[in-house]
Amino acid sequence: MRFSLLTVVGIAGFMPHLFDHAALVEDWVKQREAGLSSERLRMLFDHGLNAVVRRANQTLGEITLTAIVDRVLYEGKKSYPWLDRVEVKTLGVSLKGINVNALPKDELRFGLRLFLISLINLLGYLTAETLTPPLYDELQKVGTPTTKMAAGPQSHAAPSSKPTVKRRKKMKNG
Repeated sequence: MRFSLLTVVGIAGFMPHLFDHAALVEDWVKQREAGLSSERLRMLFDHGLNAVVRRANQTLGEITLTAIVDRVLYEGKKSYPWLDRVEVKTLGVSLKGINVNALPKDELRFGLRLFLISLINLLGYLTAETLTPPLYDELQKVGTPTTKMAAGPQSHAAPSSKPTVKRRKKMKNG
């Protein structure tokens, strides 16, 4: 009897890990976190999470995505109970309820990092990693938080060495 890859995945419950989500998110954080206060670190993750959620919503839809985010939060609260202050909104999340002054900066960083990694990991798993590259493309566009960014989670482009991003900018500008 011959088995296709899909049959093997279905029987064994096996999903090959094509992406090291922890390393990719860690790289994203390290490129942006130097010198950030706890509040700016919260803002960085707020914008990063919302970029991922907005992109995932294009493929999955609001109801499915809300269920996924709720599941990731449920699991994250086991290690970081203060994640119960995260508000899941129609098309995103808000981290504004987290009292960053009541948390050590490392705990804030690790908890929000876990939330982002877990979200991308679950989205990747559920879509056989087909959604992962576009999620990382959106995440890479999120720059270091500035005073102007405090207004809300819009897309803030960070400098990138990727030629595809540069070509898109040139196309938009004329």
